[in-house]
Amino acid sequence: MVLEYDVNCELLAYKNFIIHRINGDIEHIRERILELAIDIKPDYIEIADYNALGLLIAVNKWKYFHQSCIVTNCHTATREIFMWNTDKIFDHAPDYLKQMSIQEEDQMKKSDYCIAPSTFLARYIERNYNITHNTIKVFANPYCNTYEIQSDIYARLANYYNLEEWKNSFNIALITRFEPRKRQMDLIKSFISLLKHDINANLILAGDTTYDLFDKSDYRYKCYKSIPHQYRSKVFFYDFMDIKEQELIVAITDLIVLPSPYENQPYAMIQAIMSDIPVMASKYSGIADYSDDVLLFDPFLQDNLIHKINAYINTSTDEIIEIQKRQKETLQTFIDPNLSILPRFLL
Repeated sequence: MVLEYDVNCELLAYKNFIIHRINGDIEHIRERILELAIDIKPDYIEIADYNALGLLIAVNKWKYFHQSCIVTNCHTATREIFMWNTDKIFDHAPDYLKQMSIQEEDQMKKSDYCIAPSTFLARYIERNYNITHNTIKVFANPYCNTYEIQSDIYARLANYYNLEEWKNSFNIALITRFEPRKRQMDLIKSFISLLKHDINANLILAGDTTYDLFDKSDYRYKCYKSIPHQYRSKVFFYDFMDIKEQELIVAITDLIVLPSPYENQPYAMIQAIMSDIPVMASKYSGIADYSDDVLLFDPFLQDNLIHKINAYINTSTDEIIEIQKRQKETLQTFIDPNLSILPRFLL
């Protein structure tokens, strides 16, 4: 049951794969989901925590679904989005967000299990939502798309673009939405520190932007304005880019850096690793489930991100190849459907 879907999706050719389009306001969506579930009588129901889309299913478990296993797939709910974006406690949130968060928490607590796509989030849910440890399970959300590896993309695009000029610099990139919780501003600060130490580097940032909940300022523009004039030629900004448009960035990137202190399991990072680009991220993130310490920084140690990036740049080529290989192989195990999907149905 989905809000949107790809009408050309190859799964639609399978008679056992059925999509129901749901739309309208949140109350209508919840009622429609409940109606469909009553009709289907599923053995296993997995629902998103965000907006508590399956709240009525969880509330009516013993009336209609006492033989069903009801699972909430937790990712980044309303409370976290507010707090991580604003650095304020949730008491400062608008009333409508507080109401939504109460409903999300109610759905989580009324479900048989909560699924967290990362070890970090499982611990976070237990600690912050007072949910019993044995009802929280860590299962990745598999990203089954296949992507060209970086070297193949480079070879193909080199026939049309001059990519040689990028070979003499260390190129850091981040492709994700501009928003305060992603902390692009912190990455820019760390990058400028590298330039001050005469490291030849470029920073490429791509993504649509968001606006401050309180002062309505554009976060991407704030990031741009934070860069001293003498360094602006080394930082490249792009708007939202689809997969095809991202290929030029993928071809020349040496390291993806995700600077957010807390992070669940972004698909964009999985995509990068599967394309043979190493990803550096916080130790309080889903990326920690499949990364060496050299690719993990502590957001609460001053300048630790700067030190980690600098150390990586000074790592030998052979070591970097091994680091990237281990990260990809560990990720592939983590998202294998045999480990991340099939065991869900045995809960």
